[in-house]
Amino acid sequence: SSGINAESGYPYALTYTPLCVEVIRASLQLTTNLCVGNQAVQGAVWKRLFPSMFTILIDGIDKQSRNYVCSVLFNCTAWNGSQLLLDPTTTRSNYYSIQL
Repeated sequence: SSGINAESGYPYALTYTPLCVEVIRASLQLTTNLCVGNQAVQGAVWKRLFPSMFTILIDGIDKQSRNYVCSVLFNCTAWNGSQLLLDPTTTRSNYYSIQL
């Protein structure tokens, strides 16, 4: 046995205590608030969380947490028409396609 959870593909099963869920929710709310109107933070959040962490958060936890993830996604993408995101690490116009 490889030790990989067949369902999630991760080497461990993700379980969330009620306290853990509350911490995740609060973190997502804070992240959303930091992203509002701040393109530098939006780019940094996007670079760190896209695509793997957004996928994990959307696939798991609970409905309210997924709503908060959607708020982060919206605030990271809405300022440029929800289609393209400027790569904040370069001065060139490098864009990533967003497929929601």
